[in-house]
Amino acid sequence: MSRGDAVLPVPGERLRSLLVRLALAGGRRVEPGVLVEAIWAEEPPSGPGPALQTLVSRLRRALTPGRRARPGARPCGGGPGPLPAGR
Repeated sequence: MSRGDAVLPVPGERLRSLLVRLALAGGRRVEPGVLVEAIWAEEPPSGPGPALQTLVSRLRRALTPGRRARPGARPCGGGPGPLPAGR
């Protein structure tokens, strides 16, 4: 992944899987279940929602170095419902 001339490392297979699935959506929303399937396939965690939110938060930090999270902000942005692919 790159931003301008800077290469942004995306460490870990799960983060890369999340990034690829979101990129394939081309800016459209992706249902959480679709992301869970793409990341964990046949062995999802027992609580996939919080695990997915953690991955989204980690991916955002990897792609926006130096950005600080707002207190109480939802890691995937927005309210309940499908996760935004383009955010």
